[in-house]
Amino acid sequence: LGQHSADVIAEWNSYEPVQPAPDEGTAPLAGLKVIDLAGFIAGPVVSRHLAMLGADVVKVEPPTGDPFRAIGAMFVSWNQGKRSVVLDLTTPEGQAELHEMAADADVVVETFRPGVSARLGCDQETLRAINPDLVFLSSPGYGVDDSMADRPAFDPLVQALGGFMATQGGWPDAGPEPVFLSVPVHDVTTPTVGAFGVVLGLLHRL
Repeated sequence: LGQHSADVIAEWNSYEPVQPAPDEGTAPLAGLKVIDLAGFIAGPVVSRHLAMLGADVVKVEPPTGDPFRAIGAMFVSWNQGKRSVVLDLTTPEGQAELHEMAADADVVVETFRPGVSARLGCDQETLRAINPDLVFLSSPGYGVDDSMADRPAFDPLVQALGGFMATQGGWPDAGPEPVFLSVPVHDVTTPTVGAFGVVLGLLHRL
């Protein structure tokens, strides 16, 4: 503990933030390009935070669209501030278009199950071979645990797995049965941590 503290503090003290030119606005991430390959809630909220900080975010959707488009207003909330493009990443043509986008992007966010991004030509190795400066966030539901790769990772299921529901059901007036938290706690906290990690990656790149 503390082995690298002096080095980190010295690096921090020597850092001089890059001030945007007057015509670039004052948003912290103005001028940065983000490719959003995520679906549902937790992944898209990462790039929503980045869009709120001024980044230019393009959401890549399959021909059938993000499945959560059917939710309507909530989908708009999770994806506010973004543009959208349809690419079929199961085809060489779709992958080629994504690779062209990645060539001058700054950030890629994806939430595929382990192995899926490689099949679709959008994994870290493929895209960073095109653009080594990419900050790449991969956030599958259960990390890189292949044994969990085929299991869905919706917030209620992760609540149950992590003990949230059992704890919520332990209150005297709730009875002994598990109780679902109506607030999607994982879908809120995970993308917040993910967006913070992306910003740290951008700082490290500078």
